Amino acid sequence: MKYGLIGYPLIHSFSKTLHEKLGNSEYELKQLNSDELEKFIKEKKFLGLNVTIPYKKEVIKYIDYVDENAKSIEAVNTIKNVDNTLYGYNTDVLGFEALLYKNNIDIIDKSVLILGNGATSRTVECILKKLKAKNIYKRKRNGEYIDIFTNSKANYSYDNISLIINTTPIGMYPHVDDDELINLDRFINLEAVLDVVYNPLRTNILQYAQNKSLKIASGLYMLVAQGYFAHKIFFDKSIIDKEKNSIEFDKDDVREIDNIYKDILSSKQNIVLIGMPSSGKTTLGEGLAKKLGKKFIDIDLEIEKKIGISISDFILKNGERNFREIEKQIIKLTSMEQGVVISTGGGSILDRENVIYLRYNGKLYFINRSIENLQFTNNRPLTNTYEKLVNKYNERLPIYKKVADVEIDGNKNIDEEIELIIDDFYNKSNR
Repeated sequence: MKYGLIGYPLIHSFSKTLHEKLGNSEYELKQLNSDELEKFIKEKKFLGLNVTIPYKKEVIKYIDYVDENAKSIEAVNTIKNVDNTLYGYNTDVLGFEALLYKNNIDIIDKSVLILGNGATSRTVECILKKLKAKNIYKRKRNGEYIDIFTNSKANYSYDNISLIINTTPIGMYPHVDDDELINLDRFINLEAVLDVVYNPLRTNILQYAQNKSLKIASGLYMLVAQGYFAHKIFFDKSIIDKEKNSIEFDKDDVREIDNIYKDILSSKQNIVLIGMPSSGKTTLGEGLAKKLGKKFIDIDLEIEKKIGISISDFILKNGERNFREIEKQIIKLTSMEQGVVISTGGGSILDRENVIYLRYNGKLYFINRSIENLQFTNNRPLTNTYEKLVNKYNERLPIYKKVADVEIDGNKNIDEEIELIIDDFYNKSNR
């Protein structure tokens, strides 16, 4: 192959999609077992290569020239073949620097806590030093805290930590329900939380930080940025300092990275509609899906497929509690979909876990239709009278507002609501 990615496993890799969007139609994924790696590298039958786990360190011994960043963190993720001479780089370093720049996170003179002690943590450490962090601490998997500058056991106060960065795989798909990484409530002066995980888009730690009104960012932007810089290396686009054989982050690259990032994010993120019964979520969802060429999933319809009867009959026969348990199962399963439109039941957001599931890969839009424009009907036993409808509306309204990423005026016509959501989803800042 001319260009591609090696590693094991590669089943969830975004790299092919990313490099095709960058204009490289010859990019391939090649899953290699450990006993195949040496032969593949030494044959040098490629022009440009990306490397992912578990081979980022292993490939170094087969490379002729390794840049200083890659040496310091002992990891190469990009190899360029120039006349059978192999040059190794680490564009993850640039990707992380781009992530900080994009999110306006100032590092100078700040105290930072890194969760994890693997190659990615060393990548993050490299940039934090470059950007003049005051203190850098790491928490290892065994719970031990290390001061990076003294290389000794850390003695720090929770009060002085401004930024926490997760570099562990905890919370990554399919283990999204992993235990809490760290108790954020202890960090009273915390400003932001970053997670290098990009699947799901909002991990548990990011959601908890968001609930505390902290700045958050997932690893998707870093992933896109490192791929962008690898592409520039492959095609000689003035990123390499020839004298130092090193690569540098250029702020002018951010605009192009942004465009690719938004494109990929919109293809991976779900549009999730929440709101009262009769607020038009199903009609709106169907219209959105049709216009955008996306799959539409109606949670209530999926529930009825599972139970074999109408929801109203099920609730009358088995009670609301049993219905909510089935609803949770369906929402959890649906939440791992990507790039779809989801319409939820009116009461789904009453369960905290449902909100967490929907937020993993979804952007939540509250369709706020005023009470006078809602309707009570017999096929909705929880809101089949005007009094019940009003009570549920008053109970749920503050919850809808709290959990939603965006609020949409549900009193407009359907076409206007569709355009409002599309404009926000594609043109405004997404997480």
